[in-house]
Amino acid sequence: MTGQQIAGVFVARNALASKTELAHGCSPLPPGHHRRIFFGLADTSDPESFGLGYEEVDGDNVVAQIPIKSFDPNDTTICLPLGPEQSIVHETWELVNLATELHNFHIHQTKFRIVQKSDPRFSEKLQSDVGAGIMEDNVPLPVATPQIPEVAQNQNGYCTMDQWHIHQCESVPIVVDIPFSQLGTFVFHCHILEHEDGGMMARIQVVAAPQ
Repeated sequence: MTGQQIAGVFVARNALASKTELAHGCSPLPPGHHRRIFFGLADTSDPESFGLGYEEVDGDNVVAQIPIKSFDPNDTTICLPLGPEQSIVHETWELVNLATELHNFHIHQTKFRIVQKSDPRFSEKLQSDVGAGIMEDNVPLPVATPQIPEVAQNQNGYCTMDQWHIHQCESVPIVVDIPFSQLGTFVFHCHILEHEDGGMMARIQVVAAPQ
C-alpha cells in the first residue's frame, strides 16, 4: 500500500446526514480528551448488578464522570456529532475491567482498532504503508488484580472506580481507536450474554454535525 491513501471506514463521509442543531449534552470531545469505560457492578454487594461506568479524561484529569450503573434504555451515556462536512470522527476509549472475572467489549454500528503504546504492532497512528491494521468486533479485557482483601471478602470480586484510581485495584486498560461514521442510537456492552442481559450495557448516539 506504499504511496496509497487509506480509504474506507477511516475516511468515510455520511452523504445522507443533514445539518441539525445539537441536543443539550451532545458535543464532540475537546482535543486531547478521551473516554474511559469501566466494567463493574453498580452495587458491589450484589453480584448480579452488572453495569458500566464512564469518564471523560483530559490527560490524567477526569473532567466528567458517571458512576457504574445498570442499563437504562432511557439514558444516553455518550452523544457525539460527526465531523465537518459529516466526516468520520475518531475517538480514543480506555476499557477498564474492574472484575476478577472476564468481560468482553463490543460496540454496535462500527468496529475498532486496538492501540497500545507498549506494542509496536498496534500503532497509535494509521500508517499508509501498513494499512488500517486489524479491525476488531470485540475484545476481551484483562481481569483486575485487587490489592486489598475487601474486594474478595465483601465486594464479590469487583473493585470500584475509586479503588482503581487510588491503585487499590490494578487493571491495565485496553485502549481502542473507534471510527464513528454512522448516524443512530445504539449500544456498547459486555459481549458475554449473562453480563449484557444483567445490565452491563450503555447507549450511545451519533448525530449529524451542525456546520
